Amino acid sequence: SRHPCEPSRSRWHRTLMRSPGLTSSLLTPFSLMETGLAASSTQVFVARSTDSGVSWSDMGGAPVAVVNGYAQANPVLAIDSVNTLHAVWEGRDSGYPSDPQIKHSYYNGTSWSAAQNVTSQSGRPQSSPSIAVDASNILHAVWRGNDSLNPVHPQVRYARCASGAWSSPALIQTITNYSQGDPALALDPSDSLHVVWYGGDSTYGNKTQIKYSKFNGTSWSSWINIAPIAGQFQCLPVVAVDTNSNVHVLWDGSDSSNPTPFWQIKHSSYTASASAWSSWSNIQTIAGYPQLFPSAAVDSSGSVVALWQGSDPTSPALTQIKLSKRINGVWSDCIN
Repeated sequence: SRHPCEPSRSRWHRTLMRSPGLTSSLLTPFSLMETGLAASSTQVFVARSTDSGVSWSDMGGAPVAVVNGYAQANPVLAIDSVNTLHAVWEGRDSGYPSDPQIKHSYYNGTSWSAAQNVTSQSGRPQSSPSIAVDASNILHAVWRGNDSLNPVHPQVRYARCASGAWSSPALIQTITNYSQGDPALALDPSDSLHVVWYGGDSTYGNKTQIKYSKFNGTSWSSWINIAPIAGQFQCLPVVAVDTNSNVHVLWDGSDSSNPTPFWQIKHSSYTASASAWSSWSNIQTIAGYPQLFPSAAVDSSGSVVALWQGSDPTSPALTQIKLSKRINGVWSDCIN
């Protein structure tokens, strides 16, 4: 049977971003069925708005790096300090017709580069990328994927791109016999990498928990479970780091008071000054109504802003986009 965390969950909503260097543009990647050039296969596009989201247009001779006849999905976007846009996604091609690989293209101000495969795992799918660019304009990527040592249970993998060249993909951690999924990546002010994902382990079995590892420039820390909730599913984490290097993780999951399918948006944070993770809390419990697909960012004042989709008593049949902001350690009442 399908794992509760496994339904298709596009990450496009996580990468809406502002680009001051591109005439104060708002940018977001998405995948769409292209019926002409792409021979009826899903391709990746990037849209741009220069009027605060009122109107949007494709940029760079859309779609991005057409791969004719092969589906492309789950794009993410980042921008470096010289305003080069980087798109990374999962997709098939003639060399890998059955199993998607991680692909990369960059925008030079006029057009997108040809798609480059970051991975080359024939017969083993790679999916769900997340990316970030550090102060040295090095592009970092994490994703879930199988390999010869883990043919059944995908693990979290990592590679970096410096001066246009990708490193060989490496495993962040191996949790043998348990699948790991949907990693998310953020950089702190010192350019240390913080990665979160969901996955099973020998303690909690297949009741997936939110896992965390940090890369300090030399090695990855041993993974830990953040605020585990025994007997409950925790899924789809996102991560943001504030200006004080405090790490904030949001995810959707069940608990004893909010069983499946009435998942709520949960939060835990690592306080750098105390070197400790907080216990989990629901941002705002909307009992009896599922809350899903969180996104997180830190605003100019250092406050954490959360977005997600969910229903509520005023809109029980149709989900709405909800927002809450954490100010002085307290989450505001969410608004639609």
